[in-house]
Amino acid sequence: MTLVTRFVTLVLLSFTLLGCGGDNATHVRVRNGTDKDVSNVVINDNNFGDIKSGEASEYQILPMAYPDPYISLSIGTNRMKSEPAKYQGEQALGSGRFTFVVTIEDQKLRVKHERDK
Repeated sequence: MTLVTRFVTLVLLSFTLLGCGGDNATHVRVRNGTDKDVSNVVINDNNFGDIKSGEASEYQILPMAYPDPYISLSIGTNRMKSEPAKYQGEQALGSGRFTFVVTIEDQKLRVKHERDK
């Protein structure tokens, strides 16, 4: 086999194994929409750390993400959580970049999601 043939074969094999460069992962971050700093932000089992008021965490790749996730966080010594009503029948977010925005309304933790560009 010639050097060129080996190179072309290697390139084609790489595209086959890695896909055509598309990113089918679900990238998720959390933005703190409250007027307080939050700490130990967790979505399912993924820790997003501490997030200052008005700021966002780094993106993490999640194997599966839903529009209404289980999320918990602390404000000072107060631990808060938002649990989904149900996942059954709910459509996963799919591939792309998403931001979960956390706010507090009526002393309850609220979460909404946004698709990022």
